[in-house]
Amino acid sequence: MKRTNTLSLRQRLARSTGLQLNLVAGSFSLMTYTLGRNSEIRQSEAHRTNLSITQIREQLSGKLRIPMFLNDLNASAIDAQPDLLDDFDTLGHRFWRQLKAFPVDYINYGAPDGAFLGLERTSDDDVVLYEDSARLGRGQLTVFSLSHSGERLKQTETIPEMSATHEEAWYVDTVAAGQSTWSSIYAWEDQPEIHSVSYNTPLFDADGELLGVIGVDMVINQLSTWLSQVWGDRNGLALLIEADGRLIASSDPSLPLTQTGTT
Repeated sequence: MKRTNTLSLRQRLARSTGLQLNLVAGSFSLMTYTLGRNSEIRQSEAHRTNLSITQIREQLSGKLRIPMFLNDLNASAIDAQPDLLDDFDTLGHRFWRQLKAFPVDYINYGAPDGAFLGLERTSDDDVVLYEDSARLGRGQLTVFSLSHSGERLKQTETIPEMSATHEEAWYVDTVAAGQSTWSSIYAWEDQPEIHSVSYNTPLFDADGELLGVIGVDMVINQLSTWLSQVWGDRNGLALLIEADGRLIASSDPSLPLTQTGTT
């Protein structure tokens, strides 16, 4: 699915990048904890609440590890069976099973020639398939509904004027990095009200030639909903922010976190 950048993180959410969970409790007393693969939890102020920060940290870390796990799993499968990339029916069914089994919002593959396969979990927990390929007509995104067993049912929509090559951050930044990386936050072109952050992995053949990029999206609003559920009925507000202070998610999903401009 073609997407356009609207809000960048100063540093991408790579494996070694720290996230911060800012907890505003009671009378605006601020507690800041740094979360990261190479970081311990660090309390920046002496204010304390009865919040189980360890529990939230573990749940957040687990949630962020899922896209990494799925990308590693898919990259290994493709390395063992490269023909998967030429079989969008089989690859799509694989993505469908993962969407049904794991709490992620979107899984996709983009080829160097601009071909694309993506599966999205909808708000009512159905899964929709998007394909831009030579067999269906390059340059357009064909949308299919899926059965309860993941089989294609019917074409529901055709979205024209897709770019000839992938120009969005999920693809371009990953290719530039040459390794798995978190993307910047971006809006979906066909649904600009939706913003997400994704974890992506470049694929290479035995000669080092690029085979494309696979990735897993996490929709920002869904992250806020999750944080709201984890925060529960505690006083104050929980904010998930990047190291430079830009908001990623909030325990109040109604807060607009994806508008352009200075935060």
